[in-house]
Formats: sequence, structure tokens, C-alpha cells
Amino acid sequence: MKMGIARLPQIELSSRHQLMLDRAVDRCQASPALRARMRAEGHDLLALSQIAPRLEVIELDMAPVFRSLFRLQTTVPTMPQPDGPLQIEQQALLGLTYRLESFRQPTPGYGFIQVLAPAPCWLANISNDGVQALCLGLSLPAGVRVKDLVLMAYGALTMQTVMNDELDRAGVLSVPAARWWQQNMHLAPLSAEPFIHA
Repeated sequence: MKMGIARLPQIELSSRHQLMLDRAVDRCQASPALRARMRAEGHDLLALSQIAPRLEVIELDMAPVFRSLFRLQTTVPTMPQPDGPLQIEQQALLGLTYRLESFRQPTPGYGFIQVLAPAPCWLANISNDGVQALCLGLSLPAGVRVKDLVLMAYGALTMQTVMNDELDRAGVLSVPAARWWQQNMHLAPLSAEPFIHA
């Protein structure tokens, strides 16, 4: 997987993805340096979708901030009924927003990705307020790469990375889910599949 991820900048985009990227860059109003960075991030995201069939980029926008709507083939735990049985969905629709200030300063881990579907998700690090913000840690460094955000989201949704301590402010946004998973950790991870198959 590391070799595939490392070569993203060298991957030639398909005509559809190249058109998606060009249109997003054309609408970008950022400084030349930031525009170049957003172009590189957009290219890597689209290239990642070409080598990882589980990722489908639906929309890409760079005006006024970097945004993407994408579908991810991944396990997603849900709890449709309070105290009901856990249900595992097999895909998620995610929205990614990368604000301009995040290129130059650290950002709270919940500030990038929102789970648009399914709902209600049942993970400690997904807020249970209807927004379904996905927390990827207490704080992410300035200029964190978009490809890394996608990989971290996959790890969180599959529970390959786990945050279940309700006292841990570094990632728990749903205390009820955290407490439930503390009693049911034999179910984790929900999938051991890597993001990209070798």
C-alpha cells in the first residue's frame, strides 16, 4: 500500500478525473501558492480513487475552500433503534471540508470530515448531534494531506483505529457509543481489510 500511496503524484488521471480537477482549479480564487497546493491535493485524491476501488470521488470544489464529496466502501456501525441491535452498513457517503486556515495552522480532529450517510452512526468518534462529524484526533497538524484524512477516516470507520474512552477528549464525541463499545470490543475491528489490496 505504501508504494501505491507514495506514487500518487505520478499517476496520470483519467479524462473524467482530469476534467473534474481542471474545473475545480478554474474556480479556485486562492493565492497562486495555495492554488497549486489545492491542485496537488485534488490530484492525489483523484489518483487515490483510481488505485483504490473502494473510493469514489463524486464532487470536487476549491471555491472558496477545498471540498469533496466521496463514497467509501467500508464498514459503518449504526444503531437505528436506541438499545436495538447493531447494524453494519457497507458504505459511507462522506463530506470533506479543508478550510484555508488548516493549511497553515493545526485544526481540531473533528474539523474535516462529516458522515452524510448512513445515520445514525454508532461510533465513539462520530458526533451524535445530527451533524455526524468524524473526529480523527485531538488536533491534526497544519497542512495535513487530504489522502491521509481519507485513510484515517477508513481506519476510524472500520475500527482499525479505536477511541472508546469517554474521558478521552482526543476523539470521543459520543459518550453513549463509547460506553457501548467498551462492553463490546470483541466486535472490533469491523474489518481488517487494508484500504488498498496488495
